[in-house]
Amino acid sequence: MFWLALLSLFWGFGCDTGSDGGSASVGEDAGATGPAIGGGVGDAQTGVSLDAGSSPEDTAGSSDPPATGMVAASPNPYSGGACPELSAGLQTFQAAGTAREVDLKLPANPSGAPVVFMWHGLGDTIANFSNAMGAGGLTTGLGAIVVTPGVLPGGLMALWGFPSALGDSSATDLGLFDDLLYCLDQQFDIDNERVYSVGFSGGALWTSYLLMQRSEYLAAALVFSGGVNIPGSQGLIFDYETPLHPLPVMLAHGGATDVYNMVVAQLEFQKMVELMADSLVADGHFAVLCDHGQGHTITSPLLTAGYSFLQNHAYADVESPLASGLSAVYPSFCAIH
Repeated sequence: MFWLALLSLFWGFGCDTGSDGGSASVGEDAGATGPAIGGGVGDAQTGVSLDAGSSPEDTAGSSDPPATGMVAASPNPYSGGACPELSAGLQTFQAAGTAREVDLKLPANPSGAPVVFMWHGLGDTIANFSNAMGAGGLTTGLGAIVVTPGVLPGGLMALWGFPSALGDSSATDLGLFDDLLYCLDQQFDIDNERVYSVGFSGGALWTSYLLMQRSEYLAAALVFSGGVNIPGSQGLIFDYETPLHPLPVMLAHGGATDVYNMVVAQLEFQKMVELMADSLVADGHFAVLCDHGQGHTITSPLLTAGYSFLQNHAYADVESPLASGLSAVYPSFCAIH
Protein backbone atom coordinates (compact mmCIF):
# COMPACT_ATOMS: atom_id res chain seq x y z
CA MET A 1 0.00 0.00 0.00
CA PHE A 2 2.79 2.42 0.90
CA TRP A 3 4.53 1.75 -2.42
CA LEU A 4 1.33 2.45 -4.35
CA ALA A 5 0.82 5.65 -2.40
CA LEU A 6 4.31 6.81 -3.30
CA LEU A 7 3.75 5.93 -6.94
CA SER A 8 0.53 7.92 -6.89
CA LEU A 9 2.35 10.83 -5.29
CA PHE A 10 4.96 11.22 -7.97
CA TRP A 11 2.50 10.80 -10.82
CA GLY A 12 0.75 13.80 -9.29
CA PHE A 13 3.68 16.03 -10.13
CA GLY A 14 3.88 17.72 -13.47
CA CYS A 15 2.29 19.91 -16.03
CA ASP A 16 -1.21 19.40 -17.33
CA THR A 17 -1.57 19.50 -21.11
CA GLY A 18 -5.29 19.91 -20.85
CA SER A 19 -8.10 17.40 -21.21
CA ASP A 20 -7.85 17.43 -24.99
CA GLY A 21 -4.04 17.32 -25.08
CA GLY A 22 -4.04 20.54 -27.07
CA SER A 23 -2.88 23.91 -25.81
CA ALA A 24 0.16 24.04 -23.57
CA SER A 25 -0.29 24.87 -19.92
CA VAL A 26 1.61 24.44 -16.69
CA GLY A 27 -0.11 22.65 -13.84
CA GLU A 28 -3.63 24.04 -14.10
CA ASP A 29 -5.37 22.78 -10.97
CA ALA A 30 -9.11 22.27 -11.21
CA GLY A 31 -9.61 24.73 -8.38
CA ALA A 32 -7.19 27.40 -9.56
CA THR A 33 -8.63 30.73 -10.59
CA GLY A 34 -5.48 32.47 -11.75
CA PRO A 35 -3.88 32.23 -15.18
CA ALA A 36 -1.49 29.45 -16.10
CA ILE A 37 1.21 29.90 -18.69
CA GLY A 38 0.01 29.05 -22.17
CA GLY A 39 1.54 29.48 -25.59
CA GLY A 40 4.26 31.91 -24.55
CA VAL A 41 5.53 34.10 -21.75
CA GLY A 42 3.93 37.49 -22.09
CA ASP A 43 0.20 38.17 -22.13
CA ALA A 44 -2.26 40.98 -21.67
CA GLN A 45 -2.26 40.49 -17.92
CA THR A 46 1.45 41.08 -17.44
CA GLY A 47 2.05 43.78 -20.00
CA VAL A 48 5.56 42.38 -20.33
CA SER A 49 6.70 39.95 -22.99
CA LEU A 50 9.95 38.13 -23.57
CA ASP A 51 9.02 37.50 -27.17
CA ALA A 52 11.08 38.70 -30.14
CA GLY A 53 13.45 41.54 -29.42
CA SER A 54 12.30 42.42 -25.92
CA SER A 55 13.74 41.89 -22.47
CA PRO A 56 12.24 41.86 -18.98
CA GLU A 57 11.29 45.22 -17.52
CA ASP A 58 13.50 46.30 -14.64
CA THR A 59 12.66 49.70 -13.20
CA ALA A 60 15.38 49.41 -10.54
CA GLY A 61 17.98 50.76 -12.97
CA SER A 62 20.65 49.33 -15.23
CA SER A 63 20.30 45.74 -16.40
CA ASP A 64 24.10 45.39 -16.55
CA PRO A 65 25.27 42.28 -14.72
CA PRO A 66 26.93 42.68 -11.33
CA ALA A 67 30.67 42.36 -10.93
CA THR A 68 31.51 38.70 -11.17
CA GLY A 69 33.78 36.35 -9.26
CA MET A 70 35.71 33.36 -10.49
CA VAL A 71 33.30 30.76 -11.84
CA ALA A 72 34.20 27.11 -11.42
CA ALA A 73 35.67 25.34 -14.42
CA SER A 74 33.30 23.27 -16.52
CA PRO A 75 32.50 19.84 -15.10
CA ASN A 76 34.58 16.76 -15.86
CA PRO A 77 35.11 16.09 -19.58
CA TYR A 78 32.23 14.56 -21.50
CA SER A 79 31.66 10.98 -20.39
CA GLY A 80 31.24 9.82 -24.00
CA GLY A 81 34.66 10.92 -25.22
CA ALA A 82 34.42 13.54 -27.97
CA CYS A 83 31.34 15.74 -27.68
CA PRO A 84 28.73 15.33 -30.43
CA GLU A 85 27.70 18.35 -32.47
CA LEU A 86 24.69 20.03 -30.88
CA SER A 87 22.05 21.76 -32.99
CA ALA A 88 18.75 23.55 -32.53
CA GLY A 89 15.71 21.35 -31.97
CA LEU A 90 14.98 17.96 -30.43
CA GLN A 91 17.90 15.52 -30.53
CA THR A 92 19.33 12.46 -28.84
CA PHE A 93 22.28 13.08 -26.55
CA GLN A 94 24.36 10.35 -24.94
CA ALA A 95 24.93 11.19 -21.29
CA ALA A 96 26.38 8.98 -18.59
CA GLY A 97 26.06 6.04 -20.99
CA THR A 98 22.35 6.57 -21.68
CA ALA A 99 20.53 8.07 -24.67
CA ARG A 100 18.54 11.12 -23.58
CA GLU A 101 16.18 13.40 -25.47
CA VAL A 102 17.15 17.06 -25.30
CA ASP A 103 15.64 20.13 -26.94
CA LEU A 104 17.87 23.12 -27.67
CA LYS A 105 16.70 26.62 -28.46
CA LEU A 106 19.59 28.64 -29.89
CA PRO A 107 19.82 32.44 -30.23
CA ALA A 108 20.97 34.02 -33.48
CA ASN A 109 24.52 34.07 -32.11
CA PRO A 110 25.01 31.27 -29.56
CA SER A 111 28.73 31.98 -29.17
CA GLY A 112 29.35 33.20 -25.63
CA ALA A 113 25.64 32.99 -24.76
CA PRO A 114 24.15 32.36 -21.30
CA VAL A 115 22.49 28.99 -20.73
CA VAL A 116 19.12 28.24 -19.12
CA PHE A 117 18.33 24.64 -18.14
CA MET A 118 14.59 23.86 -17.87
CA TRP A 119 13.33 20.76 -16.05
CA HIS A 120 9.71 19.68 -16.58
CA GLY A 121 7.33 18.02 -14.15
CA LEU A 122 6.46 14.35 -14.08
CA GLY A 123 4.03 13.35 -16.82
CA ASP A 124 4.83 16.41 -18.92
CA THR A 125 6.66 16.45 -22.25
CA ILE A 126 9.69 18.39 -23.43
CA ALA A 127 7.70 20.14 -26.16
CA ASN A 128 4.81 21.15 -23.92
CA PHE A 129 7.00 22.47 -21.13
CA SER A 130 9.34 24.33 -23.47
CA ASN A 131 6.38 25.98 -25.18
CA ALA A 132 4.50 26.76 -21.97
CA MET A 133 7.57 28.32 -20.37
CA GLY A 134 8.26 30.52 -23.40
CA ALA A 135 11.68 29.00 -24.08
CA GLY A 136 11.80 30.51 -27.55
CA GLY A 137 11.31 33.98 -26.08
CA LEU A 138 14.39 33.55 -23.92
CA THR A 139 16.57 33.07 -26.98
CA THR A 140 15.48 36.48 -28.26
CA GLY A 141 14.76 38.34 -25.00
CA LEU A 142 17.86 37.22 -23.14
CA GLY A 143 19.95 35.83 -25.98
CA ALA A 144 20.17 32.56 -24.08
CA ILE A 145 20.68 28.95 -25.10
CA VAL A 146 17.70 27.12 -23.58
CA VAL A 147 18.16 23.44 -22.75
CA THR A 148 15.09 21.30 -22.00
CA PRO A 149 16.09 17.69 -21.26
CA GLY A 150 13.79 14.71 -20.93
CA VAL A 151 13.68 12.30 -18.01
CA LEU A 152 15.46 8.95 -18.06
CA PRO A 153 13.45 6.60 -20.31
CA GLY A 154 12.28 3.18 -19.20
CA GLY A 155 12.06 1.81 -15.70
CA LEU A 156 9.05 1.80 -13.40
CA MET A 157 8.27 5.48 -13.88
CA ALA A 158 9.70 8.60 -15.48
CA LEU A 159 11.14 10.58 -12.59
CA TRP A 160 14.09 12.91 -12.16
CA GLY A 161 16.84 11.23 -10.17
CA PHE A 162 16.68 13.16 -6.89
CA PRO A 163 16.86 10.96 -3.78
CA SER A 164 13.42 9.91 -2.61
CA ALA A 165 11.60 7.06 -0.93
CA LEU A 166 11.49 5.46 -4.39
CA GLY A 167 15.27 5.35 -4.71
CA ASP A 168 18.22 7.46 -5.76
CA SER A 169 19.41 7.74 -9.38
CA SER A 170 20.81 11.23 -8.94
CA ALA A 171 24.22 10.31 -10.38
CA THR A 172 22.63 9.67 -13.78
CA ASP A 173 20.89 13.02 -13.99
CA LEU A 174 23.78 14.93 -12.46
CA GLY A 175 25.82 13.29 -15.22
CA LEU A 176 23.30 14.58 -17.77
CA PHE A 177 23.74 18.13 -16.48
CA ASP A 178 27.53 17.81 -16.38
CA ASP A 179 27.79 16.36 -19.88
CA LEU A 180 25.46 18.91 -21.44
CA LEU A 181 27.19 21.84 -19.77
CA TYR A 182 30.63 20.61 -20.80
CA CYS A 183 29.65 19.99 -24.43
CA LEU A 184 27.79 23.30 -24.72
CA ASP A 185 30.91 25.05 -23.49
CA GLN A 186 33.11 23.11 -25.91
CA GLN A 187 30.97 24.00 -28.92
CA PHE A 188 29.70 27.49 -28.12
CA ASP A 189 32.19 28.81 -25.53
CA ILE A 190 29.20 29.72 -23.36
CA ASP A 191 29.09 32.47 -20.75
CA ASN A 192 29.99 30.30 -17.75
CA GLU A 193 29.05 33.12 -15.41
CA ARG A 194 25.43 32.98 -16.62
CA VAL A 195 24.25 29.39 -16.29
CA TYR A 196 20.78 28.99 -14.74
CA SER A 197 18.35 26.27 -13.68
CA VAL A 198 14.55 26.52 -13.80
CA GLY A 199 12.03 23.88 -12.73
CA PHE A 200 8.38 23.34 -11.94
CA SER A 201 6.92 20.64 -9.66
CA GLY A 202 8.96 17.44 -10.12
CA GLY A 203 11.39 19.54 -12.16
CA ALA A 204 11.54 22.08 -9.32
CA LEU A 205 12.42 19.29 -6.91
CA TRP A 206 15.26 18.37 -9.27
CA THR A 207 16.33 22.03 -9.51
CA SER A 208 16.27 22.20 -5.70
CA TYR A 209 18.58 19.20 -5.54
CA LEU A 210 20.76 20.39 -8.43
CA LEU A 211 21.43 23.80 -6.92
CA MET A 212 22.63 22.14 -3.72
CA GLN A 213 24.91 19.77 -5.67
CA ARG A 214 26.16 22.03 -8.49
CA SER A 215 26.09 25.59 -7.10
CA GLU A 216 29.65 26.14 -8.33
CA TYR A 217 28.32 26.13 -11.93
CA LEU A 218 25.09 28.10 -11.44
CA ALA A 219 24.50 31.85 -11.38
CA ALA A 220 20.89 31.66 -10.12
CA ALA A 221 17.90 29.33 -9.99
CA LEU A 222 14.09 29.42 -10.11
CA VAL A 223 12.24 26.88 -7.94
CA PHE A 224 8.51 26.81 -8.73
CA SER A 225 6.70 24.42 -6.34
CA GLY A 226 9.72 22.38 -5.29
CA GLY A 227 11.70 22.56 -2.07
CA VAL A 228 13.14 20.11 0.45
CA ASN A 229 11.99 17.50 2.92
CA ILE A 230 9.99 18.84 5.87
CA PRO A 231 9.68 17.33 9.34
CA GLY A 232 7.03 14.61 9.48
CA SER A 233 7.14 13.78 5.77
CA GLN A 234 8.75 10.38 6.39
CA GLY A 235 11.79 11.09 4.25
CA LEU A 236 9.87 11.21 0.98
CA ILE A 237 12.53 13.38 -0.65
CA PHE A 238 16.00 14.75 0.11
CA ASP A 239 16.94 16.98 3.03
CA TYR A 240 18.40 20.46 2.69
CA GLU A 241 22.16 20.72 2.14
CA THR A 242 24.17 23.93 2.10
CA PRO A 243 25.20 24.94 -1.46
CA LEU A 244 28.96 25.34 -1.69
CA HIS A 245 28.80 28.65 -3.56
CA PRO A 246 26.64 31.73 -2.81
CA LEU A 247 23.61 31.33 -5.04
CA PRO A 248 20.62 33.68 -5.46
CA VAL A 249 17.37 31.73 -5.70
CA MET A 250 13.80 32.78 -6.46
CA LEU A 251 11.31 30.35 -4.94
CA ALA A 252 7.54 30.23 -5.37
CA HIS A 253 4.53 28.25 -4.21
CA GLY A 254 0.79 28.46 -4.66
CA GLY A 255 -0.22 28.74 -1.02
CA ALA A 256 -2.17 26.29 1.09
CA THR A 257 -3.68 24.52 -1.94
CA ASP A 258 -0.28 23.78 -3.47
CA VAL A 259 -0.35 20.21 -2.13
CA TYR A 260 -0.68 16.60 -3.18
CA ASN A 261 -2.71 14.23 -1.02
CA MET A 262 -1.48 10.71 -0.47
CA VAL A 263 -2.89 7.70 1.34
CA VAL A 264 -0.32 7.98 4.12
CA ALA A 265 0.99 11.54 3.82
CA GLN A 266 0.58 14.88 2.13
CA LEU A 267 3.23 16.67 0.11
CA GLU A 268 2.93 20.33 1.04
CA PHE A 269 4.84 22.50 -1.43
CA GLN A 270 4.19 25.66 0.55
CA LYS A 271 6.02 24.30 3.59
CA MET A 272 8.74 22.64 1.48
CA VAL A 273 9.48 25.86 -0.42
CA GLU A 274 9.39 28.03 2.70
CA LEU A 275 11.74 25.68 4.57
CA MET A 276 14.18 25.82 1.68
CA ALA A 277 13.99 29.62 1.56
CA ASP A 278 14.57 29.83 5.32
CA SER A 279 17.52 27.45 5.06
CA LEU A 280 19.13 29.31 2.16
CA VAL A 281 18.89 32.66 3.92
CA ALA A 282 20.24 31.18 7.16
CA ASP A 283 23.25 29.99 5.14
CA GLY A 284 23.84 33.46 3.68
CA HIS A 285 22.22 33.03 0.26
CA PHE A 286 19.98 35.69 -1.30
CA ALA A 287 16.38 34.51 -1.76
CA VAL A 288 13.14 35.95 -3.09
CA LEU A 289 9.98 34.14 -1.96
CA CYS A 290 6.67 34.35 -3.82
CA ASP A 291 3.22 33.09 -2.78
CA HIS A 292 0.95 33.47 -5.81
CA GLY A 293 -1.93 31.68 -4.04
CA GLN A 294 -3.14 29.83 -7.14
CA GLY A 295 -2.32 26.25 -6.19
CA HIS A 296 -0.04 23.97 -8.17
CA THR A 297 0.63 26.14 -11.22
CA ILE A 298 2.74 29.06 -12.46
CA THR A 299 1.17 32.44 -13.16
CA SER A 300 2.33 34.70 -16.00
CA PRO A 301 3.48 37.56 -13.71
CA LEU A 302 5.54 35.07 -11.69
CA LEU A 303 7.30 33.70 -14.76
CA THR A 304 8.05 37.16 -16.13
CA ALA A 305 9.53 38.19 -12.78
CA GLY A 306 11.51 34.97 -12.66
CA TYR A 307 13.18 35.61 -15.99
CA SER A 308 14.00 39.15 -14.87
CA PHE A 309 15.58 37.58 -11.75
CA LEU A 310 17.85 35.49 -13.95
CA GLN A 311 18.80 38.48 -16.05
CA ASN A 312 19.85 40.38 -12.94
CA HIS A 313 22.27 37.78 -11.61
CA ALA A 314 25.64 36.52 -12.73
CA TYR A 315 28.02 34.18 -10.93
CA ALA A 316 29.49 36.40 -8.23
CA ASP A 317 30.69 36.65 -4.66
CA VAL A 318 29.06 40.05 -4.35
CA GLU A 319 25.74 41.29 -3.01
CA SER A 320 22.68 40.73 -5.18
CA PRO A 321 21.73 43.84 -7.19
CA LEU A 322 18.21 43.29 -5.82
CA ALA A 323 19.29 43.43 -2.17
CA SER A 324 18.13 47.04 -1.89
CA GLY A 325 14.65 46.21 -3.16
CA LEU A 326 12.62 44.54 -5.90
CA SER A 327 11.62 46.43 -9.01
CA ALA A 328 8.10 46.94 -10.34
CA VAL A 329 8.35 43.84 -12.53
CA TYR A 330 7.91 41.71 -9.38
CA PRO A 331 4.28 41.14 -8.39
CA SER A 332 3.14 42.16 -4.91
CA PHE A 333 3.14 38.55 -3.71
CA CYS A 334 6.95 38.39 -4.05
CA ALA A 335 9.35 39.72 -1.43
CA ILE A 336 12.97 39.46 -0.39
CA HIS A 337 13.03 36.71 2.19
